[in-house]
Amino acid sequence: MAILPGVLAASPGYLLDGLSDVYGAYSLRQISGAATNVCQCIRDSDSATQDFTAAELTDGSLTTFGAGTTARVKTLYDQSGEDNHATQATLLSCPSVVISGTAQVDGNGLPWMYFDGSNEFIPLSTALPDIDIGDCSSFVVGKFDSTVGAGTNILESILSLGTGGSARWNVSAYDGDFIFGYGSSWNNHTETQDTNPHLFTQIAGSTQGDCRCFIDGTEKDTSTLSSGGTSGTYGIGGMYNTWQYELEGKVQEVIVFDADKSVERTAIQSSIMSYYNL
Repeated sequence: MAILPGVLAASPGYLLDGLSDVYGAYSLRQISGAATNVCQCIRDSDSATQDFTAAELTDGSLTTFGAGTTARVKTLYDQSGEDNHATQATLLSCPSVVISGTAQVDGNGLPWMYFDGSNEFIPLSTALPDIDIGDCSSFVVGKFDSTVGAGTNILESILSLGTGGSARWNVSAYDGDFIFGYGSSWNNHTETQDTNPHLFTQIAGSTQGDCRCFIDGTEKDTSTLSSGGTSGTYGIGGMYNTWQYELEGKVQEVIVFDADKSVERTAIQSSIMSYYNL
């Protein structure tokens, strides 16, 4: 695993070590030296559950657990150290990591969660209830499995941290475009969508002085800094609930900071993109 340059050079090599202000950190890899289990999975055949380390997701343990059935991520353990674990209580609303005995992996053999576009969603509104969009940063690795809603006005969301009014914060796809929502605008930035894996970054705060969005480390747009607390239901793989704006695609990592991380942004993005070969 690559060691972050510069500000994190003293860390032992885990992404979060040496970083402050981490609010919620969810990944199928180990991103903190203090982390042990990264998720709890549940299988369709008998609703049995089992905790997994990052190594166990790739060494055959997960495949053994899900042999002949579908295994899903029920809980993403928060690696921030704040114990803000994210859980989906409904079996069929949990994203899949094994389908019919086959582990779901990307082109590099790394595990990812498959959201089927129907009712799969991991809520963050209970895990991360006090998000201020005026002082926040999010980094999410994921992809859409098809060009979303081209000509049909359908929206899918990889991540939402605020869903309405003047406190929106979301990474979505709509009518053939990538969408970043912020503040009162649901489509603060749009550009032509593809179906490749990407690192989607959004940062807002007084250090930066505005809100900015990035795809694979490249800045895409800025907007006037806003403020306000999020409310309602929001999370990973959808927006609002388990039946509206649901993602058909994959997610591997979501990290949320309750701070403007513009100073560390380049180092964080470099490490994430190197790991996932983005």
